[in-house]
Amino acid sequence: MKDRPIIFSAPMVNAIIQGYKTQTRRIAKKTNHPCPFGTPGDRLWVRERYTPCEVTGIVCYAADALPETMTNRRRWMSSIHMPRLASRLLLLIKNIRLEQLQDITEADAMAEGVCDLKERSSNTCDTATSTFRNLWCRLHGEWLPDTWVWVIQFERIELRTHVCLNTAKNDSVMEVA
Repeated sequence: MKDRPIIFSAPMVNAIIQGYKTQTRRIAKKTNHPCPFGTPGDRLWVRERYTPCEVTGIVCYAADALPETMTNRRRWMSSIHMPRLASRLLLLIKNIRLEQLQDITEADAMAEGVCDLKERSSNTCDTATSTFRNLWCRLHGEWLPDTWVWVIQFERIELRTHVCLNTAKNDSVMEVA
């Protein structure tokens, strides 16, 4: 079993925490090689936008922040720079498959965590698939049907509620079975 990092945006982190998101799709750069994100049984530690408190060392996450606090004096760090110690989410890979982007089903789009995004959408007649397609276009620029993607199905196995970078007081762990 290996642990690897994976980056998620704040809305997708919230979808994972709330239990809406159990799949992610990542562009497959090479289809004739093993998935670079791991194999079933491996674990993914989530990188997300964060800021450590300079005084206490307690980590605050952009996914939890109110919009008005995003611009105050805090220096938000890019998710790419998040160290393993600051990660609060641990995911267990249940299944990995390779498929073309256009083959996403309605159920898979829901598992991508878009149902919460869909509920907040002003256009309530969108399907989960069309909501996912819109999200994909915002993230990747365009929807190319012949794009191959790794479909990573996972379950959340850990959510740490208080993460501190200054001390070893990272004992507030919620195990999820």
